[in-house]
Amino acid sequence: MSTGDILRESVQAGSEIGLRDKAIMESGQLVSDEVMIGIVRERLDRPDVARGFILDGFPRTVDRPSRSTP
Repeated sequence: MSTGDILRESVQAGSEIGLRDKAIMESGQLVSDEVMIGIVRERLDRPDVARGFILDGFPRTVDRPSRSTP
């Protein structure tokens, strides 16, 4: 599953979260990881992924320890 496809599907469905995501994307911003996790969780509730899935493009960010400069 592609997170981009999931986002576009959410927007096309006209759901509340889809409309919010559309506004975020149209403004040129990235949809937050928190929102993406919610969208992915909703998508994983569908029967077509009961036997397994591969996520493409997720997670988009990786928490990295901050570096201190001497």
